[in-house]
Amino acid sequence: VKKMMDLWTRQTGYPIVSVKLKNNKLKLEQERFFYLKKKNKQLWYIPIEIYVNGKKEYYLMKTKKAEINVSGNISINKSQVGFYRVKYDNNIFNKLIKSNLDFTEKLGLLNDVYALCRGCYLPLENFFRLAYSYRNETNHTIWDDLSVSLGRITLSFSDKYKNELNKFKIKLFSNIFKKLGLEQKPSDKHTDILLRSNVLGILGSAEHKEVLNEAVKRFDEFLKGKKIDPNLRSVVYGLAAYNDGKEVFNKLKELYIKEKLQEEKIRLLLSLGDFKQKELLKETLEFSLSKHVRSQDTIYLITAIGVSDYADNLAWEFLKKNWKEFYKRYSDSHTMPNLIKACTLRFKTLDKLNDVKEYFKKHDVPTAKLAIRQILEIIQVNYNMVKYNESKLKDWLSNIIT
Repeated sequence: VKKMMDLWTRQTGYPIVSVKLKNNKLKLEQERFFYLKKKNKQLWYIPIEIYVNGKKEYYLMKTKKAEINVSGNISINKSQVGFYRVKYDNNIFNKLIKSNLDFTEKLGLLNDVYALCRGCYLPLENFFRLAYSYRNETNHTIWDDLSVSLGRITLSFSDKYKNELNKFKIKLFSNIFKKLGLEQKPSDKHTDILLRSNVLGILGSAEHKEVLNEAVKRFDEFLKGKKIDPNLRSVVYGLAAYNDGKEVFNKLKELYIKEKLQEEKIRLLLSLGDFKQKELLKETLEFSLSKHVRSQDTIYLITAIGVSDYADNLAWEFLKKNWKEFYKRYSDSHTMPNLIKACTLRFKTLDKLNDVKEYFKKHDVPTAKLAIRQILEIIQVNYNMVKYNESKLKDWLSNIIT
């Protein structure tokens, strides 16, 4: 026990266990997980939970490689009690995504596959195939996790593959949309209400005509005095902005300035970052530093534009242009690291990596040193992921949904 615990408590990181099955031999191999791959000789004693044809067994893996005699359907770390990621070979993976997995295994598999794709241990095709196999799912936690992962992938590929990603999202979310509908039902659980807002937001921003038209209709009715369901206000405001231009921009800004309730002000404020037109996004950035926006709320707008598919580098250039003001406001708080991250989340080229690196060589931020190192790593991870997957992404998405 001491030997095993020393390996887990006295060295950093955690392992991936690669799993292959051939001729009734389960072949396991461990290595340390890195988002940026590097050679490493670390080993752990890993208690491997193995389900064979639904029956649980344990095996203590002490070496880099191991072999176990098994026969049947395999699942590793099904209950997610082990602190390691699992990388299945294609044969096991293909069987798993066609199986009736329980909630815990679905969530664990989704988390592992996404992380392994980010680290270029697997192609993104695996993530998209797994995600699409969940299209009849009803659990809000799985949809939330899937939505976040899909959103992060979209940040890196929407400039070239927006149409393909939109078609995939519409196909993926169509069944849960049909189940939830546009209107709240008496039978809805709290989680259904939250999930509906998430689904409508994703479908609307993927150009789903019914959702977009309904959001615009409700916003127009709202301007004439009809109330919007409080659980859908953020979605309606955001999609009304996404679908329109200057007239709606002015109206949302006016509503924001007049509004007294802070929760509602935040909803209206965030919608100003949802427009497609760059000139309106630039105006939104300028507005973020105006007397109308509390300093603690400015970052909401910067973040919204930082992750916008239509803003390019606007948030980053705005940060540099107004560096003195941002430094004066936030240099001594946790807001500064979050602000810098918000402006650089979409970056995925070596030029941008060097731009950020050189800028912070000249502009020291003591409270954000760790965050800046993390940002540089994230940009490198984004670059690697794009380079590893870009040439085949269009075909993968098209093949999965046809």
